[in-house]
Amino acid sequence: MKLRLLHCLLATFLIVSLFGSAAAFFPEEPGDWDPFTWYNRNDRLENFDQLNESPMLRERVEAGELPPVEERLPKDVLVLEPLEEVGQYGGEWRTAFVSAAQWTQPVSGIMGPPALSRGAIDGQHIPLVAKGWEMSEDQTEATIYLREGMRWSDGEPFTTADFMFWYENVFGDEHLMPSPPMRWTPGGEPMEMEAVDDYTLHFTFAAPHPVFPNYIRRHLHYAYYPSHYMSQYHPNFVSAEEMDALLDDYGLEEWWQLFDLKSEQLYWRSTQRQPGQPTLLPYVVTEREGDVVIMERNPYYYKVDHEGNQLPYIDTLRAEALADAEVRELKAIAGEVDYHDGQASNLPMYIENEEEGNYKTYIWRDSEMAVIGLFPNLTHTDPVLREIFQDVRFRQALSLAIDREEINDLVYFGLAEPRQGTVIPPSPLYREEFARAYADYDPERANELLDEMGLERGDDGIRRRPDGEPLRLTLDCRAQFIDRMAGSELIVDYWQDLGLDVTLEGLGAEYQYEQIVANEHDITVWGSRMVGEQMPRFSTPFVPAGSGANPRSAPLWAQWYESGGEAGEEPPPWMMEVYDLWTTVQTTPDDDERQEALFEMVKLQAENLWFIGTVGMNPVPLVINADIKNVPDGLIMTFNRDYTVEGNVDTWFFDQ
Repeated sequence: MKLRLLHCLLATFLIVSLFGSAAAFFPEEPGDWDPFTWYNRNDRLENFDQLNESPMLRERVEAGELPPVEERLPKDVLVLEPLEEVGQYGGEWRTAFVSAAQWTQPVSGIMGPPALSRGAIDGQHIPLVAKGWEMSEDQTEATIYLREGMRWSDGEPFTTADFMFWYENVFGDEHLMPSPPMRWTPGGEPMEMEAVDDYTLHFTFAAPHPVFPNYIRRHLHYAYYPSHYMSQYHPNFVSAEEMDALLDDYGLEEWWQLFDLKSEQLYWRSTQRQPGQPTLLPYVVTEREGDVVIMERNPYYYKVDHEGNQLPYIDTLRAEALADAEVRELKAIAGEVDYHDGQASNLPMYIENEEEGNYKTYIWRDSEMAVIGLFPNLTHTDPVLREIFQDVRFRQALSLAIDREEINDLVYFGLAEPRQGTVIPPSPLYREEFARAYADYDPERANELLDEMGLERGDDGIRRRPDGEPLRLTLDCRAQFIDRMAGSELIVDYWQDLGLDVTLEGLGAEYQYEQIVANEHDITVWGSRMVGEQMPRFSTPFVPAGSGANPRSAPLWAQWYESGGEAGEEPPPWMMEVYDLWTTVQTTPDDDERQEALFEMVKLQAENLWFIGTVGMNPVPLVINADIKNVPDGLIMTFNRDYTVEGNVDTWFFDQ
């Protein structure tokens, strides 16, 4: 502990000596610049006197390999305005990632999702792949309008046919989607999708579906495929002989295994995307060299700047997979990458090496309710641990034993906010009493609660379970997140002082995910991000719902809820109240009723703590090559807003 304190004092001294105060680390908002208006300009090509493109694409046009730029762009283009100036074409991004499953911020923050829209902090939806949408007054119908003339990276048209391919050949298929998620089945009935024309989609729901705009923001890109590409892997479009030959080539037994493989490769955050696969992203994979992926600009990308220059400005992207998070940090301070989403605990190191590494450290802020969120497994396979975890006194004790101020000082240099896991102040649902619920450091009360539960200490000081066994727990944390691991080490110390035999285990992203999905974790560490009350991301911490690792506090209850009671395990009455409220949120067309239900969910979480917060709204350092321009400072960086996409990365450029 003394070494940690010394580290804190030295780091804080360095920050203060360079910036005058820790508060000076966060820059003022960049003037009148509003990142959200950038994504709200839809224009027509005929409104531009001249269009321009990268020299690397112009050469291909002159060689007859590509059509002219005006034929590659959609008629309905999306116009972005650079922060400082119109950029120069050229250059190569260099970045590195650790997770073998997905490249999260390092690449996703540059690429951005091929979503129909993105969300602003005020809950608005900013058009992206779609140029607009509308809901019927009774919330049972929706219409989405695509961009006329938009194309995939290989030049094939992007139209409603790509949605209908998914709807007719994937949606509800017993192999590919045997149980469609609730976002596609409001009222318990599958939605209906109709292509009105090439650029207009119409949806009909069996019940009011008021949160559909929230779902399309992040999930509707699951509802379309490049049909011209994916049809070659579906038995509705190829002969049995052709399919057998494909399966032999890939060493697979069933056609749906091959289809799933190809669809997973196309996912925008997948590290497994292959050369030649069409995309709507700004960069296309062209080479895979061992641990390095090379990407080049998408010649059909649908965004331009306000002077008619096709975006992005930077030509290529080089992403390297590393086995160790520390190696990634060292490459960043050595200037061997051009873009690095850093760790707050390494702020002094970044600052100290800026000149030598030829980079600048930008400080953004995360919208984390809890950057170190703790999720006890309430449906644990061990019935004794399950009973302990489901006792609210145990969760309250875990929370009261955490010294949040110390975590903030030692890991985040006092720049984050000690708090409980609840919504952050921009949300109308925020209440100070929720943010302080069981969040004050009170180990004496924590011990009293465990004593009340009958979890008595043995001669070795370790508390005993009701069956007499030592109360041993494993706290799982993703090893690549250095800050979370450092904070988790402190939490283990606090809980060991309670007489709990706790071990911290640093996991790879894939294994942590698998543990949760298999319901095999004790307590897992995960960030809990939220901006306002955006959905469906709202559900992740406040109700165990969804698929994959989303319901990390109760996987079996989530399975029960998502399957309509056909799988998983029925929740107890107190959690059923939460699910009933969540159903109301998703089905009532009345805004006031929906807000009231959301508020009750937030209130119940503060009382019951099925996930535990520590510190939130933490600083996020971005280590970026000093020659890259148009980079804003002081913005929000979060999964909900697609990492650095809010900073309009398409318009960043090398000033050379």
